Amino acid sequence: MIKIAKFLLRNSKGSVVLITLIGVVGGLCNAAMIALINTALNNPDLSPLALMGSFVGLCLLTLVTNVASQLLLLRLSQGAVFELRMKLSRQILRAPLRRIEEAGVARLLTALTGDANTLSQSLFCVPIICVNLATLVACLIYINWLSKPLLLGLLVFMFLGVLSYWLPTRKASAYMKLVRREMESLFGHFHALTEGNKELKLHRKRRDDFLELDLETSAVELKRLTIFGTSIHLVAETWGRLLYFLLIGMILFVMPMFTKVSGPAFTG
Repeated sequence: MIKIAKFLLRNSKGSVVLITLIGVVGGLCNAAMIALINTALNNPDLSPLALMGSFVGLCLLTLVTNVASQLLLLRLSQGAVFELRMKLSRQILRAPLRRIEEAGVARLLTALTGDANTLSQSLFCVPIICVNLATLVACLIYINWLSKPLLLGLLVFMFLGVLSYWLPTRKASAYMKLVRREMESLFGHFHALTEGNKELKLHRKRRDDFLELDLETSAVELKRLTIFGTSIHLVAETWGRLLYFLLIGMILFVMPMFTKVSGPAFTG
């Protein structure tokens, strides 16, 4: 993620700053909406029209910031992918022929296709990270205003939750690196399959050995690594979603055992 950020700042600094600012505004709107809902629940004497107007305004601002950040990011990501592909193409043309042959066609194709697509997909995490980070900081400030003991318990829970999510995803990332290497190997076999198709048709023994020992072995290994890596990631994602309910359970059932929490702090 750090490398992606450096690449974006080097090529489109202005767009990155603008998208980040819009994401922060969207995150603050989310936090403000939570505070507004809590205020409406615990202060029935307030004007319903004023609360409704504020709620509608926050909803519209959240919608505008989310759409704007996604549209800007779409243009930025496609521009970044274009620049990456052109940069790699120029480097391939300037590189000595021996280095090109040593790298192999499969590795070059993986970089031109797979890496560019990975960059494009990763860029769409940028506004989500900005929104979530801004929401998190604003909500922590709000919770600190409601109840300091509740904030302390939340910070401990966050630390344990992040750690329990980060460890398996780190393992999943290690598997996905192996997937990329195996993909290069499989691309090499696909290249041999298409370029040497005539020779393989003429030699049955060589064709069978290539299919069973090379191509099928690589495809099976790629399938195994992908299943392992994706399975770990799916478990971590499911655990991450469950953490929301565990947090609510901690606030409702565990926190009252250690400190008294007011009604507004509970709903907040």
